[in-house]
Amino acid sequence: FDAAATPANGMVPTRFGAGFAPTTDTMAGGASVVTVTRAAGGANGSAGALSVQGEVRTGFAYPWSGAMFFPAAMPMQPVDLSGRSTLVFRLRGDARPLQVMLFSGVQMQAMPSTRIVQVTGEWTEVRIPLSAFQGADLTRVRGIAFTATLPAGAFAFQLDDVAVE
Repeated sequence: FDAAATPANGMVPTRFGAGFAPTTDTMAGGASVVTVTRAAGGANGSAGALSVQGEVRTGFAYPWSGAMFFPAAMPMQPVDLSGRSTLVFRLRGDARPLQVMLFSGVQMQAMPSTRIVQVTGEWTEVRIPLSAFQGADLTRVRGIAFTATLPAGAFAFQLDDVAVE
């Protein structure tokens, strides 16, 4: 993350892709909320990390709230990651499990493939094989979201060193 850059249009810039943007179930009629900013002092002494804070609220069948990374130059534009094998990131937060959602395929509204990851208060490296995202079309990855889900309530986490190797 570029700790010195100012977010434009709600996007937090990254070294590649369109960057990170807030994502919640409000686009599907839910009421969850989120704030996505940069925080000083990231993992391994980096200049900064992505800070995600919000609240998952009931009222929608599959509530979520978090941040989505767009690996292409434009949000939801597909990019071919089939030559890569692993999603890697560093994570810390309030010990609430997070859902990692990989959006892919021809249809922009297609259901994402998901994986649950555990969060601790200490920076932890997480490695998820892309093959673990069942049914994902790695030739057309549109976005990767890091979200809190049920149970409802407040949450906070930080991400750093996100890469697709």
